[in-house]
Amino acid sequence: MDKTAWIVLGVSCVLAGLWLWRGVGRRQQPRLDDRTLIDRVGLTAQPVLSREELEWYNLIRLAVQDRYLVLSQVPLWVLVSMRGGNRSERATLMGRLALKRVGFVLLHPGTGEIYKAIDIGSLKGPAAVERRRDRLIAQVFAVAGIEHVRLAPQDVLSVPVVAASLGIESGE
Repeated sequence: MDKTAWIVLGVSCVLAGLWLWRGVGRRQQPRLDDRTLIDRVGLTAQPVLSREELEWYNLIRLAVQDRYLVLSQVPLWVLVSMRGGNRSERATLMGRLALKRVGFVLLHPGTGEIYKAIDIGSLKGPAAVERRRDRLIAQVFAVAGIEHVRLAPQDVLSVPVVAASLGIESGE
């Protein structure tokens, strides 16, 4: 047999081995239907907002009244559109944005445009992970042209203070 035949035979053996190995691995773990999987894992309802977040939500809603829709716990990747870069770069960025959330978003009810993204600062002070998250979010919003406001939890919780912090005046 010549060299080419040996190469073809070797590649064929490797591919056949991979195919068999992959097939055997799948048979060991049968695919569960959704209902069975849900029953085995066990799910219970949980609150979407903590008590503190709910207080902030109500204050923000009262401050903006009917001018803006208030959305809470919005995934960061929903607020931006990726253009450019190669597929790998977009996938890497999406991976970094995937689990990041913004506390609140003010959305114009007529145009659907984002007015502001709002985060509430941590009572404990920023840890290293929190600072990295904040830096990433600030960079993303700066590039996307979205105004980002961070409200301090130490502020007096009142509608006028929140409205002023968001730049919303009664005559606006």
